[in-house]
Amino acid sequence: MNLEEGEILALKEYREEKSYLVRKITSVANRLNRIERNIKNEFPLPNENLEKLTEFFPNIKVKKIEDINKFHINISQILDKQLENSLNVLKDEKRILETRLSDLDRKIDDFLYSFEEDNELLNNLNSLYQKKYILETENESYERNEAIKRDISKKKDEIDKIKGQTVSELNQIINKSIKKVNQFIYQSTKKAPQLKLDINNYEYINNENTGTGAAYKNLILFDLAVFETSELPFIIHDSFLFKNIEIPAIERIIEFYSSSVKQIFIAIDEAQKYKEEVKNIIQQNAIVLLDESKTLFVKDWSK
Repeated sequence: MNLEEGEILALKEYREEKSYLVRKITSVANRLNRIERNIKNEFPLPNENLEKLTEFFPNIKVKKIEDINKFHINISQILDKQLENSLNVLKDEKRILETRLSDLDRKIDDFLYSFEEDNELLNNLNSLYQKKYILETENESYERNEAIKRDISKKKDEIDKIKGQTVSELNQIINKSIKKVNQFIYQSTKKAPQLKLDINNYEYINNENTGTGAAYKNLILFDLAVFETSELPFIIHDSFLFKNIEIPAIERIIEFYSSSVKQIFIAIDEAQKYKEEVKNIIQQNAIVLLDESKTLFVKDWSK
């Protein structure tokens, strides 16, 4: 007797259905076991335990605990009824599934008996069909993975494009702010440094002067530019930043500090060398004033 592919497919469907029914019966049985365990658990506090509790805590309010205990008993009774209902539903479902499985086993036995002479051929064909199914599934998985890879690559390109646009916009905003701060401090007498940002790198260029003072001045310009164009709540500049910057520039920087509506903390030495207006700004906004008689620490570390 020759076996057609349709007959092999029918056997495969029988076996797949049997596998499904076995898994389903196991799942229902596990749920039944959980419900039976929950029904057996006793949540309320037994009276003998309550009596023992009063031995250790004589002043405890027993009436309140009893009320709570009664509440738990009522809740437990309601839950027990619900669990019993669920238990009966699951038992019925398990019986139906087991009946279906028993009927299916008979079908498989009858099917195999009718092809008993070609049993080896049947198994071989079934094995080939399984291999075919596996190869088709693997091919579909490969195609899905390739489609996902293409989608990821496309999304990555889109993200890189957005990042590039964002960095370019940020670069323009910061450079515009640097020019504004530089104009306030130098009134067009000195060219503003330029920030060059890309996704992976940056440059901060000042072709006119590469000395220490220019480096500190450019750092202050950058700080103030970012400070003015962001949600940064405050900045702090220490006194060493001002050491190598010319006095007129420092005076304008302090005036810029004074014009800001946000908080700026600085430490500055030799305030007396600046013009009167700047000295007044420093004095009016000073929080801590230090000199030889008023040192920050008990020991004067400069001596």
